[in-house]
Amino acid sequence: MCLPALALAAIATVAGAGMSYAGNEQAKDAGLSALHSEENRQQALTAQQQGYLDKSNAAVQSLQDPNAQNAAIDNRRAQFVNALNGAPSTQGSLPGDSSAPQVVQDAAAKTSGAQHAFSLSQAGNEANLAGFGDQMLGTNIALNRDSASIGQLATTKQDSANVLNSELAAAKFKGGDLRGLGSLAQMVGGALAGGSLMGAGAAGGFAPVGAATNSAVSTNIANAMAAGFVP
Repeated sequence: MCLPALALAAIATVAGAGMSYAGNEQAKDAGLSALHSEENRQQALTAQQQGYLDKSNAAVQSLQDPNAQNAAIDNRRAQFVNALNGAPSTQGSLPGDSSAPQVVQDAAAKTSGAQHAFSLSQAGNEANLAGFGDQMLGTNIALNRDSASIGQLATTKQDSANVLNSELAAAKFKGGDLRGLGSLAQMVGGALAGGSLMGAGAAGGFAPVGAATNSAVSTNIANAMAAGFVP
């Protein structure tokens, strides 16, 4: 037995409202999900930028750290000393030195030792000057590298923000099928209600709708109830 037209109209209207609401909720949830995901991406990228900035600040501070300065000087001095000590033992010798009188050999050894000591002293002085230069050069390289990384992350953040607009636009289409069905159900409900009221005015009571229409609407309402859109 078919449901009365007004009852079908009420069910169709309620079901349509429920489906429209569910569709709108899907779109809203999709939009919020996109926003939260973008917020997390932006925070992660900002944290990476801050890490490079902290690293750069530490590199600059090291220029004022006496221990770091001394380490750079010691490293440069060690390079000079290794170069001096690594020279061949015959370097600075002249042919016939081994057969020269001992006094000549002693004088040559003394002169060579004095030159070596002078070279070591000059290596220390040079290290004092070049060590800080080495430290400055290393710091500048690190700062440039960190600056480039921060710039790349800024570009990534901008690109990600641009993609968000597309994600939000796509989120609006979520639940579109439900909203369409909801609108259709509400239209059917309105048509049934209007037809019943017109029939009631003409016949002095509520007129039933055609069997084919009742059957189709009943099927749609049953499907909506099974999907959980109608309590």
